[in-house]
Amino acid sequence: MTYEIINGWIVGKLPGPDGGLIPVKHFPQGPYERRQRNNPLLCLHTTETDGYVEDLRFPSEFQVGEDVIGQHRPLWARGSAVDEHDHDLLQIEIVGFSRLDPWLPKPASLSPLVALIALLHRRGFVASALKRPDRWPVRLDRLPAAVDTYYRRHEVWDDPCVYGHVEIPGDEHWDPGSLDYPTLFSVVRDVLAAKEVDGEMLSDNQIEGIQFANGMRRYLDSPENEPAEPGPNRQGFRFAKQITMHIEAEPPPAGFEPRRSSTEGMDLSPDEKHPD
Repeated sequence: MTYEIINGWIVGKLPGPDGGLIPVKHFPQGPYERRQRNNPLLCLHTTETDGYVEDLRFPSEFQVGEDVIGQHRPLWARGSAVDEHDHDLLQIEIVGFSRLDPWLPKPASLSPLVALIALLHRRGFVASALKRPDRWPVRLDRLPAAVDTYYRRHEVWDDPCVYGHVEIPGDEHWDPGSLDYPTLFSVVRDVLAAKEVDGEMLSDNQIEGIQFANGMRRYLDSPENEPAEPGPNRQGFRFAKQITMHIEAEPPPAGFEPRRSSTEGMDLSPDEKHPD
């Protein structure tokens, strides 16, 4: 893996579909209020735009599009994209348009979405990123849907499932519409699947452990040659260095906030518009 998490900010790149690495960019939008719920539910939105929204009117923690994962708030801080349940959710805005027919985001949004969901699920940052209520069809089966009389607003609310904005009680929007969750989850599972190394099938956690150990060995062999890329390799290198020097691990700076990322080369949209 080629990423680190520093005070809730993901730094580096996340593995995505077909072995690709998706960069994480930072678009900090404070203030940051610590989320009250320790095991938030995953909630998906759509921006209703063609391009990335650099400054969200109601910031979610993440936005995916233009082949990047954009982080607007730390993993531990609540977003503010719903009316009543921000403290219960970890939220992702998808650059794209909701539809009533089953749909998937365009590739420039789908790949970063898959990479991010895989991380959230594997690291336990959400209650579940691969489960929907069993009897809910993919297609929104009743209209109007953005009303609290819609059965999806109360039938299983608060269960460890993935929700759309349309299914959050006390809200007024029906994004992401009829998102094809089964196909989305299938692609995420492919990213999470065990990898074959020297004829053995290894999980991502096992691979990270090997990379961490390789980083420790690298320090012992070449203590001046720290890996440039973030991830378990560099973490192992630094851990071995700390042990050798008999010092305690250095905590991340309390006030750490990444610099705002450049949007050069990205298509931008000035404002997101949630479907009513």
